[in-house]
Amino acid sequence: MREIGRHRRLRGKAAIGLAAMVALAVGGSLAASQAVAAPRVSAASGGLSVTKHFFGSTVEPYTGKNTAVFRYTLRNANGMKVQILTYGGTVQTIWVPGRNGRSADVVLGFKTLADYVKFNSPPVAPTTGVYFGETVGRYANRIAKGQFSLDQPGQGKVTYTLPVNNGPNALHGGIVGFGNHIWASQAVTGNGSVGVQLTLNSPNGDEGAPAGSPGCPNGCTGYPAAIKVILTYSLNNQNQLVLHYTTTNLSSNLNTIVNLTIHRYFNLAGESSFPGSAYRQLIQINANKYTPTDTTSIPLGFNASVFGTPFDFTRLFQMGARIADVSAPDNSPGFLFCVPPRSTMSSAWSTILVISGSVNFPSRRSTKATFSATVSESNSAAP
Repeated sequence: MREIGRHRRLRGKAAIGLAAMVALAVGGSLAASQAVAAPRVSAASGGLSVTKHFFGSTVEPYTGKNTAVFRYTLRNANGMKVQILTYGGTVQTIWVPGRNGRSADVVLGFKTLADYVKFNSPPVAPTTGVYFGETVGRYANRIAKGQFSLDQPGQGKVTYTLPVNNGPNALHGGIVGFGNHIWASQAVTGNGSVGVQLTLNSPNGDEGAPAGSPGCPNGCTGYPAAIKVILTYSLNNQNQLVLHYTTTNLSSNLNTIVNLTIHRYFNLAGESSFPGSAYRQLIQINANKYTPTDTTSIPLGFNASVFGTPFDFTRLFQMGARIADVSAPDNSPGFLFCVPPRSTMSSAWSTILVISGSVNFPSRRSTKATFSATVSESNSAAP
């Protein structure tokens, strides 16, 4: 399923806050080197714990230096376990307890740091990778022809260019997106929860490059304004993985664009389940419209009704039956849904997404998964 992106414009010194409670998570990144340390354990009441282990090291693109990567493991009293990497703010595993004492890892991922670096969203490759579990930014989804314009204080309309890495377009932030960075991190504990906070500072001109660089034959300006992203994952004994993220524009004289998302691949039958198991799972999405696109997956500028198309998941359907149906018009080769906005954005906004449900691990003859989800959104002026 393709992720749902939200386009947001940040004014100088404005802040964006987003909170989400899901059976998944996100992270952040900062170009700060960290010393290799022994595993650390932070205990909390009620059988909750968070541990930190060295996971390897790789080059941080902002600094060009070899930098340590850590894996945080969050556990609760029910046997749920979530593992989050500082590389890319990536959720590596989500182990969920099921019936009969069985557990399964319900998200896809790689086992080693080397595989994440090589395959997940490689900076230079014929394809752009699979983005398993990573935080996508500065701008998720595609920007047509790697180009956009913004009104800037005292300058008027300014055009910015980004590396092209997906056909004629810029995808998921560019060649080196947030998923390629190593986020600064610290364990956190709260009232009835444990977690990890991840931080990334993205500089003014991020993804800028000289002429002749990959994806930038004539040079790229990169994104305007410096921004700071803070992501906090926390796990509680209600088997909820809560994501809260805040983005702040640090440049008082520049506007910018931000469209963060999470890139999880779920299979409720378990990552190692038999081929095709996810196709049998039932899904319902409370969206009555989708976004038609052109042949390069750029939205055409209007929303179309899902009714009468394979995108109609307003009631429970098997996922596989709809994926196999390519009769939908307007070149939409996946599921990109629109949830009507509940309000307009001012200088700060927040969203809470709650996904709940039970996970079953049945036989090959009967694979089922039932979800319910609600979304609430609010806006307020930045202080």
